[in-house]
Amino acid sequence: MNPKNNNKSSKNVQKSAQGKRYVKLGSILKAKADGSLYIKFSDDVNIEVEGVSVAGLTASLEQPHVKFERMLAAGKIDEEEAENKISRYQPGGDLEFIRQEITVKID
Repeated sequence: MNPKNNNKSSKNVQKSAQGKRYVKLGSILKAKADGSLYIKFSDDVNIEVEGVSVAGLTASLEQPHVKFERMLAAGKIDEEEAENKISRYQPGGDLEFIRQEITVKID
């Protein structure tokens, strides 16, 4: 969403006492089935990923090690590769600052 070019009024736009506008992009929800977290984008959000609008879509949030464990279980990577990738997100790894990854299915 480009606030400088957006002249439309949205139910998700709120004004602060200082006159600054804030826009709700969506909500982080917890799945009933497995307790995983996901983002539900508001219907009027104007964000594109690879030319596809994410308005009304959901994005999954997950810890990186979960993704690599799933890839290992599916045979997409071997045990050594999984361990190497996971170690990058652990304390001392070059990606230790990353807590969750956000993924949107666009096709």
